[in-house]
Amino acid sequence: SFTVSPTANTTYTINGSNSATGCSNAAADAGITNITVNSTPTISISSVSNNTICTGASSVITPSGASTYTLNPGNQIGTSFTVSPIANTTYTIEGSNSATGCTDATTDAGIVNMTVNQTPTISISSVSSNTICLGTSSVITPTGAATYTLNPGNQTGTSFTVSPTANTTYTISGSNSLTGCVNASTDAGITNITVNATPTISISSVSNNTICAGASSVITPTGASSYTLNPGNQVGTSFTVSPTANTTYTINGSNSSTGCVNASTDA
Repeated sequence: SFTVSPTANTTYTINGSNSATGCSNAAADAGITNITVNSTPTISISSVSNNTICTGASSVITPSGASTYTLNPGNQIGTSFTVSPIANTTYTIEGSNSATGCTDATTDAGIVNMTVNQTPTISISSVSSNTICLGTSSVITPTGAATYTLNPGNQTGTSFTVSPTANTTYTISGSNSLTGCVNASTDAGITNITVNATPTISISSVSNNTICAGASSVITPTGASSYTLNPGNQVGTSFTVSPTANTTYTINGSNSSTGCVNASTDA
């Protein structure tokens, strides 16, 4: 028997002899067989949507040169392949022709190198104050990327001054300038800012709005814990005043539990 590996269509002729008689076949009685050689496909890469991706993203690889293909690692079968590697990966694509069943030689496989850039993880480096009074601000400084976006507000920068009017949870996303990769939503920086209301000061009572020179009047404010009266810079919870001329008094107040002072328009 004979094992043959022709590289092109070949007709083989087989002659034989009998060992007992030494007689050989006539030429017309030789054995004839035709071997048809189908070429194996050569796989090339028609397109790659992106050879460099960020972690969590994907790329589409489209080969050519055969009818059906198998991609490894992954053992995916198809005509194009969506891949989402988590690290740098070299993909090998084998192909076969449906008409002949022939598969490419190993050296004729398609090769694609995929580079995976890591996405940043954003953390909060510092917050000047997690609790503020209405009308004041806090500075939030993130770390972990090159540039950042804060929401709500859609502010872009490297640190953020915020003045919320109510309790607010801020989310900060970041991107790396070299790779363009943006953090996954689960890797965003989160900080909570609590906003304490400022007091509104009103006048509970005035013993007398009109006095004689040398007399006094008692002013009692409400709306806060402690108060400061001006002019005079008196501190207390009620004030005895003896002005020598017509006088307009302004009383500001603060809450002992929050430390918040009224806005000037709420004195």
